[in-house]
Amino acid sequence: YKNGTTAGWSNLVTKTNIITVSSIAAQYTLPFADSFENTTTFNNDWTVETSSGNGWTNSTVAAYTGSRAARIYNLNNSIGDISDLISPSYDLSSMTNPKLEWKCSYAKKTTGGNDQLFVQASTDCGASWTTIALKSASTMSSGIPATDASFVPSGPSQWKSNSLTLNATLAASSNVRFKFYFKSNGGNNIYLDDINVDGTVGIEET
Repeated sequence: YKNGTTAGWSNLVTKTNIITVSSIAAQYTLPFADSFENTTTFNNDWTVETSSGNGWTNSTVAAYTGSRAARIYNLNNSIGDISDLISPSYDLSSMTNPKLEWKCSYAKKTTGGNDQLFVQASTDCGASWTTIALKSASTMSSGIPATDASFVPSGPSQWKSNSLTLNATLAASSNVRFKFYFKSNGGNNIYLDDINVDGTVGIEET
């Protein structure tokens, strides 16, 4: 009782699968490569968090390597729809100058589209994220014709290679996760493939 009223629950909400327990030890050491061909590995290692709209899926619609890629069917998404693709954890400290590489294919609509792909990193199991790269719609779609039909890359020439050398803080970390955060703003579909984390073996390594 409080102030003569009966205490109790109001508007009870039940949520499931909202807590993820992560190991303090990284899942992978370098070098690491994933082209999303193994769906079991994709489902076990990668986390998809979608706030609204169509989110990241493991798709056979198109790929740069093999027959599968991560894809967002963004054609009919609404402005402001967001989906995150979160990687497993990596020990970057075993190599010097570690870098993150990925391939991306994306098209605008004929009416434009200002979609954004943020690449983020976390050293605290995803409690906080830092943006380490931002790809605009114009950057991602450079040279790829705009279309109002559902975009599917026609071949390797419509995939763009991206390489990012990681800063000293990340390079020294033994537990790093990456996030591909896509924000829809009127564009077409996006595809990711060949996620590689690599570097140079340190002189103390044999």
